[in-house]
Amino acid sequence: MKLYKAFLVLAILIIIALFFFPRVSAKADVEAKVTAPQPTVVLSNADQIRRFSAMYGIDSKLPLAIAQCESQMYARAKNPNSTASGLFQFIASSWAGYAKKHWGEVGDVFSAEDNADLGVWVIATYGTDDWLASSSCWKK
Repeated sequence: MKLYKAFLVLAILIIIALFFFPRVSAKADVEAKVTAPQPTVVLSNADQIRRFSAMYGIDSKLPLAIAQCESQMYARAKNPNSTASGLFQFIASSWAGYAKKHWGEVGDVFSAEDNADLGVWVIATYGTDDWLASSSCWKK
């Protein structure tokens, strides 16, 4: 008899739980997961260069070497003796000209993403003439 009462109490508790706590649909679970904000992934400066190299179909070794020689991969690098700035040390006039050809606007020379994009695009499109002054470093 005690076992029968225990099962009866358990059955009543289950019925009450189902009534007061309805099951959320699987669709709602999926929608909640889809709409949840995704974490921001921050790429290193070298990873930015690798990403754009893949996008423009070139081996990343050359632009990585150029950026290392020009700025030690520091996106906010600024040459105190010229207007050269950013990962690839674009001088202001080269940055403005290439950026307008590539994006239709100037962009931010100190943005690692903008500088990596433009630097790799210039190498893929025009070659390395803009960095001949540092070629003894990156041609090793």
